[in-house]
Amino acid sequence: MDINSKEKGSVYATNPPSNSTWSFKGGYPIASFEIAAQNKWLDPRSLRLNGEFRIKSPLDTKPTNTASNGGPTTGMTVSGRVGVASVINQVTLSNSTNQTLETIRNYNRMLSTLMPVTHSQSDFDSCLQVADPGHASRSWNAARACNETTSFSIPLRTGLLSGGELLPLGQNGLRGLNISLELAPDSQVISGYRVYAPDNTETPVLFTPINTGAYYELENLQLTYDLLVPSDEAQAIMAAPATGSLSYNSFSQLYSVINASEQTQNFNFGVSNCLAVTHNFIPTNQINNYNFDGFSTGGLQQSNLDKANIKRVTYLRGSTRFPLDYEIETGGRADLPADQDRPQTELVTQFINSVKPYESMDHSLMSTQTQNGLADSITFDNTKTPRFRNTLPEPNQEVFGAGVLMDGFSKVGVDFRQTNYGIRLVSELDGASPNSIYTFVRARNNLTWSPNGIMVQS
Repeated sequence: MDINSKEKGSVYATNPPSNSTWSFKGGYPIASFEIAAQNKWLDPRSLRLNGEFRIKSPLDTKPTNTASNGGPTTGMTVSGRVGVASVINQVTLSNSTNQTLETIRNYNRMLSTLMPVTHSQSDFDSCLQVADPGHASRSWNAARACNETTSFSIPLRTGLLSGGELLPLGQNGLRGLNISLELAPDSQVISGYRVYAPDNTETPVLFTPINTGAYYELENLQLTYDLLVPSDEAQAIMAAPATGSLSYNSFSQLYSVINASEQTQNFNFGVSNCLAVTHNFIPTNQINNYNFDGFSTGGLQQSNLDKANIKRVTYLRGSTRFPLDYEIETGGRADLPADQDRPQTELVTQFINSVKPYESMDHSLMSTQTQNGLADSITFDNTKTPRFRNTLPEPNQEVFGAGVLMDGFSKVGVDFRQTNYGIRLVSELDGASPNSIYTFVRARNNLTWSPNGIMVQS
């Protein structure tokens, strides 16, 4: 590849409202962007969505979230683990001829698993927060950032845009790139936050919005990115329709509900190169509900919010145990006190492995603090009084899920075009507590182009 120079590119949304403000409540739930077909390469890792974000009450007043002086007066915030990206429900990538290249549904819910598994407390409270003030390892820190209109600059974590390959934008390539962002409901994005007593010994209080009419707005949306300019000879090649291809990993998503203590969920993925499957859970009545964080990733719950521990898990390909030829015994026990509950080690290890190779994990929010509420460090105030929680991530806010790596050796993936995938869960659910399961399938996609058009195969 013969590169002459690099230039900065930017585009504003092609469908701006009259006041340049997007909102689900206001009836402008889709923002669209077009990067024109041109004989240049796009560096996808440089692409950022930029804009301004704010929360308002039904009276059009801003929040006054505070963790002092008796707690908040409004209690409106976003998930600190997803940040401003929690407003993005779906991402669709296509080209100038409207051929779909990639679609990720429940994009924000996907991030609720990927971000805390692969980023540490320091990441959330520093580098992630710089680009997105809505990020924080503690909910009240995210809440205080929501008191004012905040600027953000965030990546779009799709497979095509997160891979290392440069994207050719000319006729010998993608033929331009269109990005469509579908916004999530206000009641899914906005929730309350937790405040702890000054001595950090009392049970935290969850503050919820003072009403159910809070809403968010986005303003001045813009994409910025880097373009690599090839030599004149290379540009001539890119201008002529030809045959080429590139591969990338991408996610597809499926949704289901579990209620019984023993239940098998079967899915038809329809992909030939399945690399991994990841599940996260949330009580169904906590979705699109101002009273709860719609992006929490705890385990199964009863209707009274008690844990419904998972006892056994089996992964299936058709009727055969696969890729593990055994049933995982978790050892979860409801009779143990909360501070003695044990991590479900083997289940969680497989879950982590479905997101990122376990042996390469170096950043994560998973700890004894988040999983079990047990402090793993101690600080002291100016009176030499020990403080446990004030500098630690949110206690008992689990980073939990289930999942399995399908192909950790060849990296080619497993064929599920004609065979169903299944997960069998034996748990303490009582039949009266529906829990939603979000299933994310990571597969190897192959994108090919020719004079006849573009094709994506999974």
